[in-house]
Amino acid sequence: MSGEGTAATRKAQVEEALDSVRLGRSFHHRCPGDLSGGERQRAAIARALVNQPSVLVCDEIISALGVSVQASIIGLLRTLRKEHQLAMLFVTHNIALSRHIADCLAVLNKGSIVDYGPTTEGAGEPEARIHAYAHRRRAEVLKGKLGLVTNRRRKQARTLRHQ
Repeated sequence: MSGEGTAATRKAQVEEALDSVRLGRSFHHRCPGDLSGGERQRAAIARALVNQPSVLVCDEIISALGVSVQASIIGLLRTLRKEHQLAMLFVTHNIALSRHIADCLAVLNKGSIVDYGPTTEGAGEPEARIHAYAHRRRAEVLKGKLGLVTNRRRKQARTLRHQ
Protein backbone atom coordinates (compact mmCIF):
# COMPACT_ATOMS: atom_id res chain seq x y z
CA MET A 1 0.00 0.00 0.00
CA SER A 2 1.38 3.34 -0.97
CA GLY A 3 0.32 5.20 2.18
CA GLU A 4 -2.20 7.34 0.34
CA GLY A 5 -5.46 8.19 2.06
CA THR A 6 -6.39 8.22 5.70
CA ALA A 7 -5.73 5.38 8.11
CA ALA A 8 -9.44 4.56 8.06
CA THR A 9 -9.46 4.41 4.25
CA ARG A 10 -6.42 2.14 4.17
CA LYS A 11 -7.94 -0.13 6.83
CA ALA A 12 -11.16 -0.36 4.80
CA GLN A 13 -9.14 -1.33 1.69
CA VAL A 14 -7.33 -4.06 3.63
CA GLU A 15 -10.58 -5.40 5.07
CA GLU A 16 -12.18 -5.41 1.60
CA ALA A 17 -9.21 -7.37 0.22
CA LEU A 18 -9.44 -9.86 3.10
CA ASP A 19 -13.14 -10.33 2.35
CA SER A 20 -12.45 -10.85 -1.35
CA VAL A 21 -10.08 -13.76 -0.58
CA ARG A 22 -12.59 -15.27 1.85
CA LEU A 23 -10.55 -14.70 4.99
CA GLY A 24 -12.73 -12.14 6.71
CA ARG A 25 -11.98 -8.92 8.50
CA SER A 26 -10.97 -10.72 11.70
CA PHE A 27 -7.70 -11.65 10.00
CA HIS A 28 -6.63 -8.00 9.89
CA HIS A 29 -4.57 -8.28 13.09
CA ARG A 30 -3.43 -11.91 12.85
CA CYS A 31 0.27 -12.78 12.56
CA PRO A 32 1.55 -15.04 9.74
CA GLY A 33 2.61 -17.69 12.26
CA ASP A 34 -1.02 -18.02 13.36
CA LEU A 35 -2.21 -18.91 9.85
CA SER A 36 -2.39 -22.22 8.01
CA GLY A 37 -0.68 -22.61 4.63
CA GLY A 38 -3.87 -21.90 2.71
CA GLU A 39 -4.65 -18.88 4.88
CA ARG A 40 -1.13 -17.54 4.29
CA GLN A 41 -1.60 -17.84 0.53
CA ARG A 42 -4.96 -16.06 0.76
CA ALA A 43 -3.37 -13.32 2.90
CA ALA A 44 -0.57 -12.93 0.32
CA ILE A 45 -3.16 -12.62 -2.45
CA ALA A 46 -5.10 -10.05 -0.40
CA ARG A 47 -1.88 -8.09 0.17
CA ALA A 48 -1.40 -7.91 -3.59
CA LEU A 49 -5.05 -6.97 -4.24
CA VAL A 50 -4.89 -3.96 -1.90
CA ASN A 51 -2.87 -2.17 -4.58
CA GLN A 52 -5.57 -2.89 -7.21
CA PRO A 53 -3.22 -4.45 -9.77
CA SER A 54 -4.16 -5.21 -13.36
CA VAL A 55 -1.76 -8.19 -13.36
CA LEU A 56 -1.31 -10.68 -10.54
CA VAL A 57 1.89 -12.76 -10.58
CA CYS A 58 1.42 -16.14 -8.89
CA ASP A 59 4.82 -17.82 -8.55
CA GLU A 60 4.39 -21.42 -7.34
CA ILE A 61 1.36 -20.24 -5.37
CA ILE A 62 0.05 -23.75 -4.67
CA SER A 63 3.19 -25.89 -4.71
CA ALA A 64 3.44 -26.37 -0.93
CA LEU A 65 -0.27 -26.87 -0.29
CA GLY A 66 -2.38 -29.99 0.12
CA VAL A 67 -4.65 -31.17 -2.68
CA SER A 68 -7.91 -29.79 -1.26
CA VAL A 69 -6.30 -26.44 -0.42
CA GLN A 70 -4.80 -26.29 -3.93
CA ALA A 71 -8.30 -26.73 -5.38
CA SER A 72 -9.71 -23.95 -3.18
CA ILE A 73 -6.89 -21.53 -4.11
CA ILE A 74 -7.37 -22.28 -7.82
CA GLY A 75 -11.10 -21.65 -7.40
CA LEU A 76 -10.35 -18.40 -5.60
CA LEU A 77 -7.98 -17.25 -8.34
CA ARG A 78 -10.61 -17.98 -11.00
CA THR A 79 -13.16 -15.93 -9.08
CA LEU A 80 -10.76 -13.04 -8.50
CA ARG A 81 -9.76 -13.01 -12.16
CA LYS A 82 -13.41 -12.47 -13.12
CA GLU A 83 -14.39 -10.10 -10.31
CA HIS A 84 -11.32 -7.85 -10.56
CA GLN A 85 -10.72 -8.14 -14.31
CA LEU A 86 -7.21 -9.42 -13.53
CA ALA A 87 -4.64 -10.80 -15.88
CA MET A 88 -2.55 -13.50 -14.18
CA LEU A 89 0.90 -14.85 -14.73
CA PHE A 90 0.86 -18.30 -13.16
CA VAL A 91 4.36 -19.72 -12.72
CA THR A 92 4.44 -23.44 -11.90
CA HIS A 93 6.19 -26.72 -12.57
CA ASN A 94 2.83 -28.49 -12.51
CA ILE A 95 1.71 -28.30 -16.15
CA ALA A 96 -1.39 -30.41 -15.49
CA LEU A 97 -2.65 -28.12 -12.75
CA SER A 98 -1.86 -24.96 -14.71
CA ARG A 99 -4.41 -26.01 -17.30
CA HIS A 100 -7.15 -25.46 -14.72
CA ILE A 101 -6.37 -21.75 -14.32
CA ALA A 102 -4.60 -20.63 -17.50
CA ASP A 103 -5.96 -19.78 -20.93
CA CYS A 104 -2.52 -20.07 -22.51
CA LEU A 105 0.55 -22.05 -21.52
CA ALA A 106 4.18 -21.23 -22.18
CA VAL A 107 6.78 -23.93 -21.54
CA LEU A 108 10.24 -22.67 -20.66
CA ASN A 109 13.50 -24.58 -20.88
CA LYS A 110 16.66 -22.94 -19.54
CA GLY A 111 14.96 -19.53 -19.52
CA SER A 112 13.62 -19.60 -23.07
CA ILE A 113 10.06 -20.21 -24.22
CA VAL A 114 10.11 -23.47 -26.18
CA ASP A 115 6.36 -23.93 -26.57
CA TYR A 116 3.37 -21.65 -26.34
CA GLY A 117 -0.30 -22.12 -27.05
CA PRO A 118 -3.80 -22.38 -25.67
CA THR A 119 -4.25 -24.82 -22.81
CA THR A 120 -7.09 -26.51 -24.68
CA GLU A 121 -4.50 -28.22 -26.90
CA GLY A 122 -3.27 -29.53 -23.57
CA ALA A 123 -2.30 -33.07 -22.84
CA GLY A 124 -3.38 -34.60 -26.13
CA GLU A 125 -1.03 -35.77 -28.83
CA PRO A 126 1.46 -32.98 -29.36
CA GLU A 127 1.75 -31.49 -32.80
CA ALA A 128 4.97 -31.79 -34.79
CA ARG A 129 5.82 -28.14 -34.08
CA ILE A 130 6.18 -28.68 -30.35
CA HIS A 131 9.69 -28.53 -28.96
CA ALA A 132 11.14 -31.82 -27.68
CA TYR A 133 11.38 -30.53 -24.10
CA ALA A 134 7.70 -29.56 -24.05
CA HIS A 135 6.83 -32.92 -25.59
CA ARG A 136 8.71 -34.73 -22.77
CA ARG A 137 7.01 -32.61 -20.08
CA ARG A 138 3.57 -33.33 -21.53
CA ALA A 139 4.40 -37.03 -21.80
CA GLU A 140 5.42 -37.02 -18.13
CA VAL A 141 2.02 -35.55 -17.24
CA LEU A 142 0.27 -38.33 -19.15
CA LYS A 143 2.40 -41.04 -17.53
CA GLY A 144 1.87 -39.61 -14.06
CA LYS A 145 5.49 -38.70 -13.42
CA LEU A 146 4.37 -35.21 -12.44
CA GLY A 147 1.84 -36.58 -9.99
CA LEU A 148 -1.40 -36.18 -11.94
CA VAL A 149 -2.49 -39.79 -12.26
CA THR A 150 -2.95 -40.78 -8.61
CA ASN A 151 -6.54 -41.20 -7.47
CA ARG A 152 -6.31 -38.09 -5.26
CA ARG A 153 -5.08 -36.04 -8.20
CA ARG A 154 -7.82 -37.40 -10.48
CA LYS A 155 -10.41 -36.35 -7.92
CA GLN A 156 -8.79 -32.92 -7.69
CA ALA A 157 -8.80 -32.55 -11.47
CA ARG A 158 -12.51 -33.47 -11.60
CA THR A 159 -13.25 -30.99 -8.82
CA LEU A 160 -11.40 -28.20 -10.64
CA ARG A 161 -13.13 -28.96 -13.95
CA HIS A 162 -16.57 -28.65 -12.35
CA GLN A 163 -15.94 -25.34 -10.56
